[in-house]
Amino acid sequence: MIQFVLIFGILTSLYYTFAALGYLNHIANSFAFSEIKICGPILKLFYKDLIFADNFMMVQDFRVNVNFGCDGTEPILIFIFAIIAFPSSLLNKLPALIIGSSILYFVNLLRIAALFYIGYRHHDYMDVFHNDIFPFAIVIIEFGLWLLWIKWMNKKNVKQDIPQ
Repeated sequence: MIQFVLIFGILTSLYYTFAALGYLNHIANSFAFSEIKICGPILKLFYKDLIFADNFMMVQDFRVNVNFGCDGTEPILIFIFAIIAFPSSLLNKLPALIIGSSILYFVNLLRIAALFYIGYRHHDYMDVFHNDIFPFAIVIIEFGLWLLWIKWMNKKNVKQDIPQ
């Protein structure tokens, strides 16, 4: 357990240090651009006059920017750090790294689309959803995925230990 806490703490500290120094801006921008490229065309089906490019989407006078912190890199990387730090083989970690990261990326796409809808249609609720409800939901999903992986891994290891 101490090993997990140390490795997770070191990786997370390095992440926040590099983020504070601006070294992760390129990664965050790449994530933001990819999310806009995916969300933009889908939202364009519902908002015919939607304009999207780089890291923003806009309809009439409403604009959503996807910047560092809203791009989904933080929860994905913290999830990855938790998987890496947990004592297990790489073979056990790979499914969680791939599937869990993909789920978190998809959840963030849904969050961006929902925030666009909420901001455009129900602007009074935008701040509470953006700053409180969705961040909390993503942390719960992230933690839940990590716990599911641990449960799966424990079941898998128990099955391997049972003599045939």
